[in-house]
Amino acid sequence: MPGPLAVIPRMRVQPVAVREAARALTGLAEGPAQGMAPELAGPREEWLLDMVRRLLPTRPERRFVLPVRYPGAAGRAMAGGGLLPTGPGPRGMQTFDAWLADERG
Repeated sequence: MPGPLAVIPRMRVQPVAVREAARALTGLAEGPAQGMAPELAGPREEWLLDMVRRLLPTRPERRFVLPVRYPGAAGRAMAGGGLLPTGPGPRGMQTFDAWLADERG
């Protein structure tokens, strides 16, 4: 988002590395037909706000982080862990911190 503010929802996420997501999706596409795909997620839960606060210092532009709670049912779901996996499925290995270290070089 352009501008001096980074408006970040208060929510927990379980981020998965793009390479790991691509590998899992390729496996599903090349495999036999199945019903619902298993829930793919990263190795651990993170607060999105904490992730952004760790990421922003690695970027050239400076921004003020403004945590918000989105209104309505969607906001309640996000704040309550609604984007976290609820069932079994593959879990990635690369943590956000490992990805961030790789980005820094």
